[in-house]
Amino acid sequence: MATALIFECFISIAVQHLLCWVMELCFVEYVMYSEVWAFGTTGLSTSESEMPSTSVGGTKTTQTVVLEIGNALSIFTAIIRSFRNCRQNQHPQPPMTSFIQPTHSTATAFAPGHITGFFVICEDEDPARMGSLGCGLTLESGVTTRVEVGGSDDPPCPTCPTVESVVARLATPPCAIHSRSAIPIGAGFGASGAGALSAAFSLNYAFSLNLTTDQLTEVAHIAEVENRTGLGDVVAQSLGGVVIRRTPGASGRLNRIQADGCEVFWVVFDKISTKEVLNDSGVAERINATGIESLRELLKRPTIENFMLQSKHFAAETGLMSDSVSDAVDAVEAAGGMASQAMLGDSVFAIDRSGRGGGAGGGAGDATDAIESALSEFGSV
Repeated sequence: MATALIFECFISIAVQHLLCWVMELCFVEYVMYSEVWAFGTTGLSTSESEMPSTSVGGTKTTQTVVLEIGNALSIFTAIIRSFRNCRQNQHPQPPMTSFIQPTHSTATAFAPGHITGFFVICEDEDPARMGSLGCGLTLESGVTTRVEVGGSDDPPCPTCPTVESVVARLATPPCAIHSRSAIPIGAGFGASGAGALSAAFSLNYAFSLNLTTDQLTEVAHIAEVENRTGLGDVVAQSLGGVVIRRTPGASGRLNRIQADGCEVFWVVFDKISTKEVLNDSGVAERINATGIESLRELLKRPTIENFMLQSKHFAAETGLMSDSVSDAVDAVEAAGGMASQAMLGDSVFAIDRSGRGGGAGGGAGDATDAIESALSEFGSV
């Protein structure tokens, strides 16, 4: 009788261990699938092989089935795990997600370009608090960064120090970084900030870091500040639109100017070293005096037209506007548009004065055609 009871207890415990093992496998699969599905709704793109497979004909998708299995069995898993821990006098195991790292082999993220019209340098010993005041506009074009976990751990981009800084801060295991820019580099279009921000978001997903948007923005902002490649692009790129930076730093106070989407045209003449300008105390003094004046005037009338006017005033008064940009600005204004210099770059950017962009059948379409034609005399638009 005693032998039979011992054997029955042995079988019971063995079955419980087996069930616990099977349920934990299901729960891990549930965690991994639900994370991929949830993040897929945020706009971060992944390859087809990384997403849960779906079936056709009205049957449930894999992610739905796994979700139901996880919800139904995780309760029983917890009960059996508690019984096992009490019996063996052990502490509960850590959460499943603590050792699912990384959960995805690749991840891709995009960040828009940004053109600063005017700015004020705000120094601080803390790079997260250092930054700039000013205003600029974000673009539909930008930088796309792809992370491949387990790839080569060679420097991700020798010409992109901000991306290297972000990788050094967020990625421990080896990974390969591929960045593709659809905007000019080193010409005042926020490419370094877009590279840093897109790298931060793709690394966050690839390694399941679970960092918030604010935390990722701060990482990218610090990378820009420490490399002296920019001061305010990242925070504006994280918001989008025509952004007024009213306080400096990664968590600065931002306002967005209400403006309909409009076409932005540009011509790049040459590159300007942002680091050299920021390190020149004489230039920095002129920038700050004129930048504060431009910001005050913009806040009195926060419109896209006034932004362009204040940007032109800033470029001229600081002495940063080159002769090539000055001639291009005059040509755009003669064609009925508004233009200024991208900060910091030897580049001109222009918009239709009406802010309506191109369209069919005359009006705004004729205006944008005239602006594009005027700029084409100075280079590739």
